[in-house]
Amino acid sequence: MQINAACRGWRKVAIVTTAGFTMTTITGPVIVVDDDAAVRQSLKFALEQEGFEVRLYEDGAQLLADGALPLTGCLVVDLTMPGM
Repeated sequence: MQINAACRGWRKVAIVTTAGFTMTTITGPVIVVDDDAAVRQSLKFALEQEGFEVRLYEDGAQLLADGALPLTGCLVVDLTMPGM
């Protein structure tokens, strides 16, 4: 699975992607977009254990349909799912 993450804000986190490892800071929720329910739930569990608020979406269309998206946060997306 290929995962891409885009983050901004205040809290230090480590982001590991297929492109490598980076340190960044975030505020707001971590938004997880993945068509695999097990992946979504696993990421939610792990991130909540670290104190993050997590929002889950099945696909990009569901994410874009949410009218209450935050201005800051972290976006974790499965780039290989259908429709991406």
